[in-house]
Amino acid sequence: MRTLAILIIGACTLFYSSCETDHTSQKYLLNLSDHTLNISYFDSYYYEQVTSEISPQNSLLITETWTRGSQEEGNLSSCILYVEDTVSVFNTSDSTLNFTGNFTNENRWQSQFTSGASSRQVCTFAFVNNDFTE
Repeated sequence: MRTLAILIIGACTLFYSSCETDHTSQKYLLNLSDHTLNISYFDSYYYEQVTSEISPQNSLLITETWTRGSQEEGNLSSCILYVEDTVSVFNTSDSTLNFTGNFTNENRWQSQFTSGASSRQVCTFAFVNNDFTE
């Protein structure tokens, strides 16, 4: 009888731990321009302002959030960055060129979603040469 009780408790524990779901959301900046860029952004995990360099054809992860509970594609949050996200871009290859792209334009972001018990949304904003003007 004791063996049966241990077996039932073990099976229930295994069942409940295997049903736990989570969702990860990531936002990347991808540099498809010909310019080397300095990106300054607020890192909410370390709660500090960070500056990183992105050379052409490289990317930078600027936000990552994790929540319990899997998401469905129709219920995903927007990919855009808001004014309060305080992301600034400086063109180190040519300081006469200013970033004129728009992080709040949903059409500039590409979203990839993977469903399942551990769902994942990856949002990517791509810098192009037309994002920089004098």
